[in-house]
Amino acid sequence: MSEGKCVLYGSYGYTGDLIARFARERGMDLVLAGRDEARLKEQAAQRGHAYRVADLSDAARMREILSDATLAIHCAGPFGATYRPIAEACIDTGTHYIDVCGDVDVLNGLASLDGRARAAGVMLTPGVAFAIMSTNVMALHLKERLPEATHLALAFHNRGGVVSRGTAGTALTNLHRGAVVRRDGELVPVPMGSIRRAIDYGDGDVSPSAVVRFGDVVTAWHATGIANIEVYTAMPGAAARVLSTLQPLLPLIQKPFIAKRIQRRIARRPLGPSDAQRDAAHIRVWGEARDARGNVVTSRLRIPDGYSLTMRATLDAAGRILRGEAKPGFQAPASAFGSDALLGLEGVGVFEDA
Repeated sequence: MSEGKCVLYGSYGYTGDLIARFARERGMDLVLAGRDEARLKEQAAQRGHAYRVADLSDAARMREILSDATLAIHCAGPFGATYRPIAEACIDTGTHYIDVCGDVDVLNGLASLDGRARAAGVMLTPGVAFAIMSTNVMALHLKERLPEATHLALAFHNRGGVVSRGTAGTALTNLHRGAVVRRDGELVPVPMGSIRRAIDYGDGDVSPSAVVRFGDVVTAWHATGIANIEVYTAMPGAAARVLSTLQPLLPLIQKPFIAKRIQRRIARRPLGPSDAQRDAAHIRVWGEARDARGNVVTSRLRIPDGYSLTMRATLDAAGRILRGEAKPGFQAPASAFGSDALLGLEGVGVFEDA
């Protein structure tokens, strides 16, 4: 592993290309990687980076493209099918790993590699993105404010954001799986929309919100040790009730004839939001921690559009790792970089504590 080389796998999707584009604007050299040589060659010429071709099914080739790298940034979905080959290659080659995934099962899978990663001196840090870094730093901030906290609630309200094709496809594919919460340290599935509350996101916005399936039920626990965690998003009450009621029917969207129709509709969407659409959007993040004595603390944080935050957070984390800031083993984003990791990034406000 030589100091300073960074491989971006899955570089030609919407998020990967955004990272590649702004890395060049910031003077950071990347090695673009994926399985489609034609797309890589075109992107490399456009973005000014080198490229390497590798299919995830070829373990030897994956080790080869990472053999001289300090860091791999993983952006190739669907992450449930792609994370393991890249993480394994990183451990084998001593290459640090970050990704932009917020999937519960993927995060648990990466956490299961903790011992091997520590032994190899490799850091595995998922969710260096809007999902899950935004709520993860909030979780650690609240833990620092209330060290004996036993319960943690996290939430976000996306104001004006437009989702990419990949995000839309992943969301619809996972909808039937329902939400998940952490109870007494254990992950517990619950119907999507079945747990609801009104949340004050700030700026005069008190919105009905519902528990969703979000990876910080895994990583907030790793970052804070708090055993009871729920993650909400703003959702109209009627929509939450419909989702909860229809949960038993949602597996039908996995049927091939329905799934193909959905994917065709998604394929007609733009690849992702334009620069103007990203600039016009923002997200409000909220968190609440309470302890056994009834003490309660809340905080809020304004962040930019999710894709803009993902790009900035990923490049900032990459810079830190390339400068030697890496803790071996599985690390939640806030554990790796601190509760203040997002503060100072363009478009990120300050914690508003109450």
